Amino acid sequence: MLEPTTLPTARSVSPRHEAPMLTASSGALVPNATTVKPMTTGESPVRAARRAAPATALLINGRADVALAAGCAGVHLTSHGLPAAALRRRFGRALLIGCSTHRPEEVEAARQNGADYAIFGPVFATPSKAAFGPPPGLDGLARAVGHGLPVIAIGGIDPGRVPPISA
Repeated sequence: MLEPTTLPTARSVSPRHEAPMLTASSGALVPNATTVKPMTTGESPVRAARRAAPATALLINGRADVALAAGCAGVHLTSHGLPAAALRRRFGRALLIGCSTHRPEEVEAARQNGADYAIFGPVFATPSKAAFGPPPGLDGLARAVGHGLPVIAIGGIDPGRVPPISA
């Protein structure tokens, strides 16, 4: 199984934003990425991720059955999807399990339910995440990280915001 300590260098692949995300993830923002969580709508997520990053571990959104069948490292759960605790009971440590979170207390709940990591955000305002309410900012991110679970920050992050987030 992939160790959770490799997760801070995770990256996502999205066909809608492939060029900027791949440019950022190929060295400018996240060097030496070891994990990919594909975000696809038009093609097989496994095919998209293997095409974009053939030597990395793959995480599949919400489908533990697909992750296992495709030999992927794990599954990523949305904030309104399957509970991490149910998948952890069913699959033990055979799958890496991550959870989307939007508030620091959700990171704690993910940890208590057996998640290996949390994606947290949006940290800063971004149009695609406006439905989640006001962003918690760096203070909220600091509280989220304080729960002892590896956290990947997303939302409104540009190159100028990487240093304070990485601190």
